[in-house]
Amino acid sequence: MNKLCAGIVAAVLLLPVVSCAPHRVDAQGNKSSIPVTPWEKVLIVNAELSLFNNGLARGVIAANNAGVLDTATTELITTEQFHIAAIMTELHSILSQGQEATASHADQVKNLTGSISTSVTRLISFGNAGIKNKQNAAELVAEIQGISAAADGLVSLLKQIGVLK
Repeated sequence: MNKLCAGIVAAVLLLPVVSCAPHRVDAQGNKSSIPVTPWEKVLIVNAELSLFNNGLARGVIAANNAGVLDTATTELITTEQFHIAAIMTELHSILSQGQEATASHADQVKNLTGSISTSVTRLISFGNAGIKNKQNAAELVAEIQGISAAADGLVSLLKQIGVLK
């Protein structure tokens, strides 16, 4: 559980750094003077969304195994988490084709991102899922908020570059 806590804390602390200051590095880790393109920022946020969704899955499983999250609530949360994962697979398939191809699938991308938002709304409605331990509850809420922020950021970036209207 301590590894899970450390991972979640690291992800939450690193998100602003990764989101606000993406940059290129060479094989030796030196920062490049070539700026990150808006499309690359879309891909970065898409990866962040996957990381938070994976973190949610790991946290829910750990909480259930530790006995702080009941089986019924675990099932409700993992259903939404699996739904987001399936959407992310489909979305990644589109994004991996590049910006122009993604723009030609704008309606599908809009539907997929809308479906993610719907799942996030359901996850938020669970609150802390009845977890009594404040730290465990906060970790669960942080992962859900991370998914929400990354999903909103992805939609915002796709609008900025003209893929979504």
